[in-house]
Amino acid sequence: MCVLQVTRDPNACGRSCIPKFPSARVWPCFGVIHQDGRRAIPLLPGASSPIVKWVIPSTIRHRRVGAFIISLGLALAMTVTIASPSSAKRQSANWDQQQITNGIRGVDVSQWQHGYSKPLNFKKLRKAGVRFAFIKASDGKSAGDRPAKKWWNIDRRAAKKAKLVVGSYHYGRPTSNVNNLVPDAVGEATQAAARTGRFVSGYLPTALDLESAPANLTPAQVTLWAETWLRTFKTLTGRTPILYSYRYFLANRVLATTELTGYPLWFAHYGTKQAGTTAPIAGWPADAPDFWQFSSRGRLAGSGSTNIDLNVFFGTGDELRRLANMSVATAQQFGLI
Repeated sequence: MCVLQVTRDPNACGRSCIPKFPSARVWPCFGVIHQDGRRAIPLLPGASSPIVKWVIPSTIRHRRVGAFIISLGLALAMTVTIASPSSAKRQSANWDQQQITNGIRGVDVSQWQHGYSKPLNFKKLRKAGVRFAFIKASDGKSAGDRPAKKWWNIDRRAAKKAKLVVGSYHYGRPTSNVNNLVPDAVGEATQAAARTGRFVSGYLPTALDLESAPANLTPAQVTLWAETWLRTFKTLTGRTPILYSYRYFLANRVLATTELTGYPLWFAHYGTKQAGTTAPIAGWPADAPDFWQFSSRGRLAGSGSTNIDLNVFFGTGDELRRLANMSVATAQQFGLI
């Protein structure tokens, strides 16, 4: 979601002008429009999904402001690839609404689930049927990495205390410099490995969250970046990482190479019409994905007033135990077997 907000203050800073929408995976704003309608103050350029989808109607008091918003939205829509698993489809609030009866239930969280810095109640999430939680641990940009580091440390401990199997993910941000793709991917993988590589026993592998890439990169170049990241992380930690992405990105922005499709897949695809399973992914193994993120609008006790991403692991509790390098005794305590 990209929000353009009108302000009276021409010196308004990004942090104070971005509305707090803890119920959504919020995209950074591209600009704050001054109320005189003459200036657009740039704000956090480089958002992954810079499509103007929502505007605060009560703040628009000048026709030139409205015209600017519309023209900017159209220009961005024509020039930038949309990055969204399926934002227009109706989504489920829980597993029953999605008609999921098999598999292991889980969630994934980041700083956006901590509106006003409130903690999540993982004990309540466990009572709601949750057995695993992927937690954002790192980000390719420093502005996103700082809160990721903070909440990774807090949420990891709280989730483990509540007897949830913990996994982690790194939000990947490929460079637009085609001559620096490999060093850039190695750098981000090294960053992620330093944050999560030591968490092995009782932890799920780290996932590479790859859902956007600069428009100038070809699918082959994005694939090179992704494979380099995954290969480097595996070399540094000894563990096979997971790839997270969604249908459009997998079909249009990367190539389904033998190497890339050999990694476990965490697949984001929303919509209640899919019922308890998701459609096959062209070019990927018939048994993919391993994890399915079927909703970004979950409403569970323990998630406070925010929406939360809902997932299912297509396997047994014992298979999840082995993936997390967890002992049988611990898995029994965690309710997996």
